[in-house]
Amino acid sequence: MRMYPILVSFLSFVFVIAQQPASNSLFVSLKPNEVTQYSRVVCGSIALLADEYEAGVAVRQLKKDDIITVTFSDHVEQFQVTETRRYIAYEPLVVREDALFENVDTGDTITSLELGDEIYCGGGYHLAIQTCFDNAKGRFFVFAFPLDLKPERGLNIKP
Repeated sequence: MRMYPILVSFLSFVFVIAQQPASNSLFVSLKPNEVTQYSRVVCGSIALLADEYEAGVAVRQLKKDDIITVTFSDHVEQFQVTETRRYIAYEPLVVREDALFENVDTGDTITSLELGDEIYCGGGYHLAIQTCFDNAKGRFFVFAFPLDLKPERGLNIKP
């Protein structure tokens, strides 16, 4: 039986983890005390989505070396933030595999499909949290790895 995470906590925040409806992989909870587990990730990492205005405000406060605790029904896992990234969507409301995103810090562009593979499946087992900024024009990502594991490979996007 697959164990789903039920709580995530960091800094002074605690959020219930809601599951996406099977029929709606675009669903993100708008409740102020919830984040949503992204159902389309099948590579074994934990992927959470936070709305821009409630949970996302807290997520955007995370920085390198912060500790995130994920509680399951039968155990607890701790993750350490290794990196945060910001992207701007060229077409913010378009959901396509070839939609383009620009890394705010490097200027590199990447497709939605490449970004999803990198964010959610790169580096082995990890926690990825996504939220938006600037009225959904931007995407903010947090990468965190278990305290007892090292990343299998870097999360750097090809130059």
